[in-house]
Amino acid sequence: MQARRKGKPSVRKGRKATGLFESAGPPNRSQHSTALIQRHVWLLSRAEEETPPTMNQTDRGLFHLLLDLRSRAHSLQQYRSWAIASIFIVAAGPCQLQGGGGSSGAVQSAPGQTAQAITFTSTPPTSPAVSNTYTASATGGGSDNPVTFSIDASSTPKACSVSEATVGFSGTGTCVVDANQAGNSNYTAAPQVQQTITVTDSVGSTSGSGPTAGLSLAFNGTSLDTSTWQTCYWWVSAGSGCTNFGNPQEEEWYLASQDIFSGGAFHLVETQTPTQGWTKSGAPETYPYRSGIVTTYSSFNFTYGYVQVTARIPGGTGTWPTLWLLPANKAWPPEIDIMENWGSSNQIQCTVHWGTSSNPQQADQQVTSSSDLTSGWHTYGLLWQRGSLTWYLDGKVVDTYTGSAVPNQPMYFLANLAIDGPATSGSSFDIQSVQIYH
Repeated sequence: MQARRKGKPSVRKGRKATGLFESAGPPNRSQHSTALIQRHVWLLSRAEEETPPTMNQTDRGLFHLLLDLRSRAHSLQQYRSWAIASIFIVAAGPCQLQGGGGSSGAVQSAPGQTAQAITFTSTPPTSPAVSNTYTASATGGGSDNPVTFSIDASSTPKACSVSEATVGFSGTGTCVVDANQAGNSNYTAAPQVQQTITVTDSVGSTSGSGPTAGLSLAFNGTSLDTSTWQTCYWWVSAGSGCTNFGNPQEEEWYLASQDIFSGGAFHLVETQTPTQGWTKSGAPETYPYRSGIVTTYSSFNFTYGYVQVTARIPGGTGTWPTLWLLPANKAWPPEIDIMENWGSSNQIQCTVHWGTSSNPQQADQQVTSSSDLTSGWHTYGLLWQRGSLTWYLDGKVVDTYTGSAVPNQPMYFLANLAIDGPATSGSSFDIQSVQIYH
């Protein structure tokens, strides 16, 4: 456990056409292919801007075809790729162009080019739950360009995300997965194909261990359930207290007496009370503060899932509340910090740690909230999926991380209130509920 403190931290309608499609106005028409290309480029630029020019009847059909291409393209880049191919069709001589909406709006392949198509080879899950994942796969045409996956704009906001071919479900609603394949000089770009998936709000299942299939607790009792919660780190014996020797700047000694129930919530309370403890080497040491910590090390761990904690941070100089995950095999790193705060009333940090103990690495993000996080209850969430992490504050995505450094091993949950400087005695990190779906 290393010190985690860090330093404080499109193309729109009406835009002027630029680059390939830039033109001062319609050139004179002629039968020469160069003039046709110039005329076509001018129409492309108008379609890109969705601004109808003055045109004759022949051009009008082409213009509406280009508008249809623009509406069906996944991006401006894809539209331009399709449109460039249509330039060569015009230059090559007479061809049949079909306008209008839907799949009938198509441009024939240029001479020497072959059409290609995409076919999904994976079957989407039926009503997957939040925190589940799905690996998409598809075959494409002969261009040898990869089939790429993306989330369609018609999807329910925040219902899903994709990292390469892994689709993660982070909210209820409709998730539409697009598959695209670019063309080349021999093949046209493949028409986009889609899969539509409905995400439910039930709890998904990946892997985990412990007394239950998931952990969902509201702290409204009168005492801590010690079958679920432990009050110190695993490396000390029960009842003797502890601190985090990996962070030498910490000034607290954790005791179970600082874990207090009241008002329908669980409170990790710091007091400025000199407390006898010891150093990492076992030498006696007096710590100026005592505080509280809870973990699920001996009772519950999981691999992948969704964690949501409803809490209120104390704020104030010297306080360091944290919600985090550590590996069940006791080997650090990795570590995932769902939320850390250093005294600010509206700023938190999200972090993932990886590497080795001698060469640790991390990616972190400072997040500023428009709300006072020391007032009222706020939710801190983490969606942990294979290859991706997504952090939430009050239901809104505030940070994401993707890559091979994402932990892929069982981890357990911790909540603590550390002290790393002068703090007001009586500061409290309040927790109303902890929910872990896996």
